[in-house]
Amino acid sequence: MRMFLAIALTTTGVFAIAPSFATPSDPTIVAVGDIARYVNGPQTETARLATALAPREVLLLGDLAYTKGSDGEFRDKFAANWGTVASAFTTIAVPGNHEYGTNNAGGYRHAATTYHFPTTGSDLWSVTRIGTWTVIGLDSEGIGASTSRLNPKGKREIAFLKNALATNAGRPTIVMWHRPRYSNGQHGNQSDVGVKQLWKTSVADSDVKLVLWGHDHDFEPVTRSIAATTSTPAHSVLSMTIGTGGAEPYTCTGAHCLTGKYGVVKLTLHSSSVDWQFRAVSTTKSTGTILKSGTFGW
Repeated sequence: MRMFLAIALTTTGVFAIAPSFATPSDPTIVAVGDIARYVNGPQTETARLATALAPREVLLLGDLAYTKGSDGEFRDKFAANWGTVASAFTTIAVPGNHEYGTNNAGGYRHAATTYHFPTTGSDLWSVTRIGTWTVIGLDSEGIGASTSRLNPKGKREIAFLKNALATNAGRPTIVMWHRPRYSNGQHGNQSDVGVKQLWKTSVADSDVKLVLWGHDHDFEPVTRSIAATTSTPAHSVLSMTIGTGGAEPYTCTGAHCLTGKYGVVKLTLHSSSVDWQFRAVSTTKSTGTILKSGTFGW
């Protein structure tokens, strides 16, 4: 059963590895974006991997069906593999830029109905509670009318985000949208006013522990330090770009980059920490090969 609500965010620096132990109430989730470019492409393998990990929830970070997110592309490229995942597990998704290649992201909207992606009325953002955590899904596309101001949609979305954070105060929170504010991948830092405001608003709240993105086809986890303000203490947030679901890999030059691999991130959510693993598809292990892992605590 899904519960919809909202919560708060934050950012910073470097991740540490420490032992964590899951209890039956500590949810395990899978996250990935940038998925289905070709019929029967690498997304078939990442879908099998996600299924083998048997997550409680699945988070999809946009660009689910290339190149325009049409109904036909969702049918031919997404449905047979990741559509099966989305049907089997509670799935929270956000649209990417390619979904908007179809008017008003129409194909994505139909998929959201088919696979029960949470939305807020006609808006493609949502708040979902997972155990003691909250997940806020946002729409990073087309919310900035220029480099200096938000358009009406952007203003409504930022108001939604602020309310979600306030409503869920005290709960550790994941915020997810498609285009990364910071990235060492091919697309680089996204500096339009909409993405800047999503980031600024999120990290102003110290309940936000993770911010997840897609768009660049690589994996890049970075712990970022957020300076204290008059209302919020200094804190850290772990950002992850996870664009490894099946679209062709991009180059990535940062110290924490992993590229050239298809895979998913497995997250285990605890009350004061999160364990994470990047699991690459493997021909010998159904649950993949762990190439990077860590624990982020607070």
